[in-house]
Amino acid sequence: MGINEYVKIGSLIKELRLSKGYTAKEFSKKLHIPYSTYSNYENNNREPNLDVLNKICENLDVTVDQLLSLSTLPLELRDSIVDALLEDDIQTIKKKIKNEFYDFFDPSEFTQEELNDIKRYIEFIKYKRNVDSNTTE
Repeated sequence: MGINEYVKIGSLIKELRLSKGYTAKEFSKKLHIPYSTYSNYENNNREPNLDVLNKICENLDVTVDQLLSLSTLPLELRDSIVDALLEDDIQTIKKKIKNEFYDFFDPSEFTQEELNDIKRYIEFIKYKRNVDSNTTE
């Protein structure tokens, strides 16, 4: 049983790669792996080994822990956190989580470090939106 049994990191890797401006082929060359292998990672058809996962994260400027933490959040929760963090209000995040997702976990259990990780993810989303809007102009 591998990592993809628990989390689907491929789409997140793809988002991060795109935010850095790499095509999948360019990124696979940067990692020194075949394009077909890399494509299978992004499509969640194959799992990167730890060495490759470390190379991917290093080139995307995230830690393995950050990548895995972000990929395990429920989509609705990620959206709620994104909306709140765009307002740059940690208290709003806690309220949204408490109101909408209390069945999953107690929001008061978030550490400051976890809240900071969430905030960094939102900053990445803002950056990505900015890059995307600049490329479509």
